Amino acid sequence: MNLVFGEIPLFLNIDSNFSWGEVARNITRLDSTFLMSILSKHSSGIYLLPSPTGIDGINVATPEIIEKLLNEMLEVFDFIIVDGGQSLDEISLKILEMSEVVFLVGILSLPCLTNMKRLLGNFRKLGFPEEKKLKL
Repeated sequence: MNLVFGEIPLFLNIDSNFSWGEVARNITRLDSTFLMSILSKHSSGIYLLPSPTGIDGINVATPEIIEKLLNEMLEVFDFIIVDGGQSLDEISLKILEMSEVVFLVGILSLPCLTNMKRLLGNFRKLGFPEEKKLKL
């Protein structure tokens, strides 16, 4: 859910023609047929809806749009994995609210560990995700 320049397609070596930006701009068309037509399928069998590769993702999505997108995905898939990016905004809070499990992933570097500690503190202040849902 990076607003721009998501890295997941690079890691999976996928060239995707669409992003969640297209979904956000066409949310009234969203159904399972439209969803499946814009997803890219990896050779492992997973489907990917990447972040926009330019500024076309900025100010397009809202928490309501993301909720509708994720609810539609829940109708199609057993599991949905969202790379939450590095922001803590209304959209990421909506994703956290809807999540069954939240994995906080980091690397062993002082800046990353410091930011993880700060993020955990903010999670506690917000009261979610629930401690039992959070995995490090």
